[in-house]
Amino acid sequence: SAVHSTNNLENDPFLPSLAAYDVTAGASATLPGKLSFSGQYSKLGLVGQQATDPTQNQKQNDSQTLASLSRVLAKHNLTLLVRDLSLSNTAFGQNSFRQKQRSAELQDIVQYGRFGFGGAVRMQQQSGAGQLANSVFVRGNAQIRLRRVSVYGQFEIGNDLVKRGVHLYRHP
Repeated sequence: SAVHSTNNLENDPFLPSLAAYDVTAGASATLPGKLSFSGQYSKLGLVGQQATDPTQNQKQNDSQTLASLSRVLAKHNLTLLVRDLSLSNTAFGQNSFRQKQRSAELQDIVQYGRFGFGGAVRMQQQSGAGQLANSVFVRGNAQIRLRRVSVYGQFEIGNDLVKRGVHLYRHP
């Protein structure tokens, strides 16, 4: 899929001009040994310009690569997910921001009739601005289905670098 959008089509110098694009491609396949593979690549760009104050101009280029491998073993659904995220933001007249995040996550979901249990552990590494951070993030969940009602609970513990490191564009 591909999307490109802009605003300020009248080129009004007193309004900020924003342009964004997103390109995503993916594939999935069933492999020998009852393995399922899926992969996705996304590229996102955003440019913000203010004609009356060029020091507020910003350019952001981000990319993400995801790959997962899954296999069902008896009542278990095992999944390995690998992610590579690259963030780059340039504010004109200021320093650039670059950040890399890599993670590997192993997840197991078990289903016994009306009961479901799951858990995952994610090992993460983030680098940028001359710093390196490593983290482990754990989550779990349980669910019971009773006719038309489902009850579930979940917990998360750890320092989630994937969510913490994603920075959104700051409007000038």
